[in-house]
Amino acid sequence: MIDIPEALLHRIFNKKCILFLGAGATLESGGLLGADLAKYLYNQLGDTGVKFNSDLPRFTYNLVKKGFRKEIEQSIRERLKYLTPSKKFEKISLIPWKAIYTTNYDDLVEKSYKNQRYYEYTLEDPLHPKAFVNDSNIPLYKINGDINAPYSEDNPLKITLEDLKFSKKNSKKYINRLMEDFNDTFIFIGYSFSDKIITDILETFSDNARWESIKEKYIILPEISEDLKTDLEIYKIKYIKGTADNFFEEMYTIAESNYRIKLQQLKILFSPESSLYTFDPRTMNYITECFEFYNPTMNYPVDPRAFYRGGSPNWGIIKNNFDVYRELDVTKLGDKDVKRLNTESLVDFIIELSAEHQIKKLLLRGPAVSGKSTLIYRLAYELTKNGILSFLFKTQSQYRSGLLFDIYGKVKSTIVIIFDNVIVDYEQFFKMISDTQNNQIPAIFIATSRYSDWDNVFSNYNKTRLGPINYYIDVKDTLDILEAQKLVKKMIASNIINVSTKFDEESVTKKISNSQNIIDILLEVIDRSESVTDSICFEYDNLSNEAKLADGIVSLSFKYGLKLQWGLLKRSIEKHYYSFTWEDFVDKILNGDAKGNLFQEEIQGEYFISGRHRYISELILQIHYKGNYSEEIADIKSIIQASSGNDSEEHFVGTLINAILQNDNNYTTKQIEELLNFAIDTFVIDDNKAFINHLKGEFLLTQRKYNDAIACFDTNVRNNLNKMYSLHSMGKAYYYLAKSENITSGKFRSDINHAKNRLFDGIQKFPRNEYYYSMLLTVFTYLKDNNCLSEEDKRNIKALETSASENLNIKNISDLNNKVKDIM
Repeated sequence: MIDIPEALLHRIFNKKCILFLGAGATLESGGLLGADLAKYLYNQLGDTGVKFNSDLPRFTYNLVKKGFRKEIEQSIRERLKYLTPSKKFEKISLIPWKAIYTTNYDDLVEKSYKNQRYYEYTLEDPLHPKAFVNDSNIPLYKINGDINAPYSEDNPLKITLEDLKFSKKNSKKYINRLMEDFNDTFIFIGYSFSDKIITDILETFSDNARWESIKEKYIILPEISEDLKTDLEIYKIKYIKGTADNFFEEMYTIAESNYRIKLQQLKILFSPESSLYTFDPRTMNYITECFEFYNPTMNYPVDPRAFYRGGSPNWGIIKNNFDVYRELDVTKLGDKDVKRLNTESLVDFIIELSAEHQIKKLLLRGPAVSGKSTLIYRLAYELTKNGILSFLFKTQSQYRSGLLFDIYGKVKSTIVIIFDNVIVDYEQFFKMISDTQNNQIPAIFIATSRYSDWDNVFSNYNKTRLGPINYYIDVKDTLDILEAQKLVKKMIASNIINVSTKFDEESVTKKISNSQNIIDILLEVIDRSESVTDSICFEYDNLSNEAKLADGIVSLSFKYGLKLQWGLLKRSIEKHYYSFTWEDFVDKILNGDAKGNLFQEEIQGEYFISGRHRYISELILQIHYKGNYSEEIADIKSIIQASSGNDSEEHFVGTLINAILQNDNNYTTKQIEELLNFAIDTFVIDDNKAFINHLKGEFLLTQRKYNDAIACFDTNVRNNLNKMYSLHSMGKAYYYLAKSENITSGKFRSDINHAKNRLFDGIQKFPRNEYYYSMLLTVFTYLKDNNCLSEEDKRNIKALETSASENLNIKNISDLNNKVKDIM
């Protein structure tokens, strides 16, 4: 048994630990240390005229000088390609590493990940490190090369003394990238301090000013000498006695034990009659991390007053029938006929669809404040009661690939997955759809969106990725008189409103049935105010200054349906007030004077803060900032600053800025450019900088500042960041620039050629991205319409058709061929 410190366990389980993996970790899986590999090469290559040396880098250096580079690589690949991870080593893939950096050439790590479903490795380039991906993806950096990569004289396996010296120079780049997040913990496994690789890495680390700031540094070794103890003290690395395989197995055992301890708490969330009740604790935990679901055996709290005043729906509200039924129009793909349904008949409709055992995609859409969120809770509740497993995806959580496969293995029937405001979590939506398609899992996906978000925010590119929507469900934003009467009677029975006469009751009923904004009317009726603004103002004026600030900052993001991470909110508040602890925030704000206005939710170990309703958040912003958009910008900047250096938080802020650009017409062009530049200068993670730089380019395109936009896209392309999107946008920008020129001028011809060249570059690099083909056809159509189509252009169009036939799906090829016929 290995004695693993609690601090290290905490960091690993919170995905805050980066693993450096050396050859010593692979011994029980058949791997070789340097001296053994040198001997193997000596025996394999035969008489080379090079004297044997157990120092692998020196021995191979002399072999390469004699011209044996290719033979060395072939021998190494042959020796390592059949390795199989030991049962203990395999457990490496069940540990939530933040990233793995390895100097090994073999693919034992990759093979380990293929034997489990919840974590995925993503092979990354050490010289172009990207932002760490998400909770279920583990970036894998193979510093010295990969036996599965094709042999290349320009980029060989790093094995000789000369290779390693060159690699040491390059290592500064990825080590400096690692040091950007000084909260990470590092652990070295499979290295000996007699190994020059590890000492070179440590020297590069210690040269960085942030090395001293790293929380913890550990090394796993079976034994250490007194001299090695001294070396460890110099580098401030803590020693854990044990082997790599035993460490991986012990970590897995501890993880399983922790999940079993949590099992009793988790099982409370599952009905004993549910097939989910028999899942292993780890899978149960993963389900509860990203899904909400109704358990008929639980007693859910219910506060109808808070709900009617713009609070979020929940199972208690639904179970006690405080929600309001809606009328709906359902349109099938390719069918002009509209079917009129209501909340009750929609349930029957979904039950019928589930019996088809296919993958279906439904979009539930409507205007703001039309009850979409409440409707999906009702839908999940009723479907569950009818024996159909229904999940509500937790906004801003991360889905683990393979989870739906395991769930389907238990239930053996159609699963319903519901996304509220799919615009926020569309990548997770795509990930789940892909999971069901790849594993042939029958599932019904129901996504909600406002009309404005679907039309203006969700890009055409993402709509194409999503594929055809099988059914559109449109929510009506008014109540008929009977439903209004039922609602009023519910509020009277619950003492939410008081009416003294039948006449008063009829008056309130008529008000509600005539309204297209039910929150407006409910707040006026419940709070007895002249208007919804009066009601919100009265509440706001009674908040403490800290709570007002928190409400304002949270509303900046929740206006777009984005919950704000507690850490970001905390650091933003601290720009104005003293340091807050979570306990302070809960006591003074959440459970204090802002109770019922701000809410907390724990998602995968992090706290997120939201407001009452997006509509109310918009009103809060007007009240809090009094129309002073400079102050709004200042607080958004404080959020940007608070996220600096944290990948997930920078990514969130990028999403927020994108939402602002797509939705907000309040800010001036100068203010938006200022905000974008501030984010680019403040962000630390290269991928996140590049994303904002791309947004800046797209914004400049809308302002017709084509040359400035091209400069943004060109920066990303040169840095090999966000390349698929920026290269396309660069071609598009050159096309727009050319259209602004005189068509007979040399400048026009130069710009249009740049557009074509960039787009053809994109097709070579991203041949399956149909948007490059579409944009090129737009360019060629413009040239044809203006009698500028050259013979070379016609040849290029034929090449475009050939590439499309090899890389695009049948429908896209057909569309493209029809457009080509029009041009030719």
